Amino acid sequence: MESNNPAFRKNTFAFERDDVGLMTMSGAINKAGILFLILMAGAFIGWNSANPVVMFGGAIGGLVAAFVTIFKPNLAPYTSPVYAFLEGCFLGALSIVYESRMPGVAANAMTLTFGILGLMLLCYRLGLLRATPMFVRVVTLATLGIALVYVVNLVMSFWGASIPFIHPTVPVE
Repeated sequence: MESNNPAFRKNTFAFERDDVGLMTMSGAINKAGILFLILMAGAFIGWNSANPVVMFGGAIGGLVAAFVTIFKPNLAPYTSPVYAFLEGCFLGALSIVYESRMPGVAANAMTLTFGILGLMLLCYRLGLLRATPMFVRVVTLATLGIALVYVVNLVMSFWGASIPFIHPTVPVE
């Protein structure tokens, strides 16, 4: 199947084998961990600044970095850290906005997201997890199950209803 999307050209997932550019599982995990730390640094700055310039600058700058990476994949070693930092700034600043309106929700979401990602990277790094076909199927089905719950909740919200554990009724003060 052909695609006009520049991110899905025929050679997008082809890796040339040479002494410098060989992709390994541990290298991918290490790079993801470094980008994760950069993202957390950006989120920390965005959370503590609570500045709209940081939020919108992170969103727009991250979008630009993503497009540069898509159209010039050879620049990914340089644009990936920039993207991670800017998206961290955006997510941190956006999260503090939500935190001010619904105390606890953003802090819990960020803690859980960062904790799960960090734990998954550690488990992959230690060899406790392997991406076997069964593991991929289980994760895919779990993700589809969560998506189904969210879609049902969205449809129910059209009539003023919701699934109680997804969107509990909170008394307005």
